[in-house]
Amino acid sequence: MCDNRAGFYRCPDATLLTDESVRETYVDVGGMEEFWLKWYLRGFVDRGAGKIKFVQARVGAGKTHLLRHFVSTASDEGYATVFVDATAQRMGAIDELYRAVAVQAPWEKILDGCATSIVHNDLGYNDFNGEPADFRRWAETTRGRSGPSLTADLRDATDKWVRAMDIHSNWREPLRTWVLRHITGEATDVAMIRNWFCGERMSVRERKTFGAGTKLDRRNGRAWLLSLVTLLRATGYKGLVLALDNADVWARSTRVEGIPYYTRSARDYTYEMLRELIDESHHAPHLFALIAGDVNLFENQKTGVPSYPALWQRIGSEIALAQVNRFADLLDLDALWRSDGRGGAQVASRWTELCDGIGLRENHFVHEDVFSHVEGAAREDSLGLDWGLARRTVHHVLTGSQMGGNEHA
Repeated sequence: MCDNRAGFYRCPDATLLTDESVRETYVDVGGMEEFWLKWYLRGFVDRGAGKIKFVQARVGAGKTHLLRHFVSTASDEGYATVFVDATAQRMGAIDELYRAVAVQAPWEKILDGCATSIVHNDLGYNDFNGEPADFRRWAETTRGRSGPSLTADLRDATDKWVRAMDIHSNWREPLRTWVLRHITGEATDVAMIRNWFCGERMSVRERKTFGAGTKLDRRNGRAWLLSLVTLLRATGYKGLVLALDNADVWARSTRVEGIPYYTRSARDYTYEMLRELIDESHHAPHLFALIAGDVNLFENQKTGVPSYPALWQRIGSEIALAQVNRFADLLDLDALWRSDGRGGAQVASRWTELCDGIGLRENHFVHEDVFSHVEGAAREDSLGLDWGLARRTVHHVLTGSQMGGNEHA
């Protein structure tokens, strides 16, 4: 670890914490995560519904911490999870969103699940518990199956299994080819097939080698995403939880090197994509998406979501409530902190306990490259009220400085 720890002390950033530290320091402010688990992940999304939620808050209010912990919790609940940083890759259309999800999909587990389902349910070999690539040898030695006969049965069973799947028509032949080669241990073109399923562009000649007729584009992106969710369900997952962080990049009006920039037309295209996903969420079973951004995304009338009425009308609330409506599609995390009088004290307690217990030099506290990332983001010893409560509280614990204003402001 670098000796210059001042940068992280002054400007704590959840993106730089390890997964272990995210779990150890997380505070479920207002019981929001437990609420989403109870009302959405348990008995709603897992039963075939789809839902998209938005989170807004000031910088440093804990949006990233919330999303990272939520995907960890959802994984424990049996969901496949994906965390995407909108500042790291362009997210202007459904095909780009699909690529961001697909590159993180657990393809090996999906293939294992497909193969196991075929062997157990379609071929009837429930007593086989080995790796899919070992099945042929097991069937020949244990059951006395001959090579040609077994190959024909495998092909027929895989065809039947794929035909029963509610997936995009152009997925069927590539999936059939990939699963068969996974079971038989054949490595021909498997890397190319995986790349195609992840949305990588390739020539017609390359696609024909494994039976792919089309490539990913904006017209079929949604169908590909739903097909992926269907595969996840068929192989043992309850569904897909997608967390999209730093969505406020869509509303930025200035260019920053290394971060995607959206013109007005590109921004409108992105907002229209979100509008379509919301309107068709009841046709997107087993998908829960959580999209977070700072207040500029939801308050800027020129570049933010309010600039696109078709989307804003679906997530904005016209009624100001005294209490936070946890069923609302747009959650104000700052308001949730204000309504939970214990939140700040719990954050301080968690971080004090962590610091006293392990010290700040342990590698599992922050990533080893944390200081090179935050050196330029260091602030004065006391963070102002323009920062969220969570960051100000953590900064106070790490530096011993006084917090500006009311702790629960």
